[in-house]
Amino acid sequence: MAAAALRTLAPSPTSRNTPPSIQRRHTAVTYNGRLDADVTSKDRIGFAIYWVPQSTDNYNGNRAYDIFHHRQINDAFSVIWNHTFSPTLLNELRANAAGWRWNEVTDNSQSPVGFPSDGITQIGSINPESFGPNVGSILNQWTYSYKDVATKIIGRHTSSSEGKRPASFT
Repeated sequence: MAAAALRTLAPSPTSRNTPPSIQRRHTAVTYNGRLDADVTSKDRIGFAIYWVPQSTDNYNGNRAYDIFHHRQINDAFSVIWNHTFSPTLLNELRANAAGWRWNEVTDNSQSPVGFPSDGITQIGSINPESFGPNVGSILNQWTYSYKDVATKIIGRHTSSSEGKRPASFT
């Protein structure tokens, strides 16, 4: 359905010089979810998701290749495991992944990449627009991390030992 909605901005072949009625369209939604389960009396597992797809369509001229699509996804995932070894010794293991990505080159296949972008200033009373494609970008960035924390309770005091490792990839 999203692909069909994006195509509605393109002018028909018979109306190449008629701009569409919608100059800009933006869609953004947010999804959150969490699932927890007591696997045993000493083990609890949890999963969380945060997912935000967005899309923007801009019509920046009067030609079909002046339509510019931007679709991105921001998301984060977490898995958490809590284990109780004894009433005074607890452990939490957590893994996270968060990403942000888009590919404006494949989303804008109508754009004649390789043609130069240029413009003509006013000629007499004629004020032509710029011409040439808007070339997009590609981003695929992810950050991963894990953390393991053991907590020991001794009387009124707690002592924790932690190991963690973050990593980013683009």
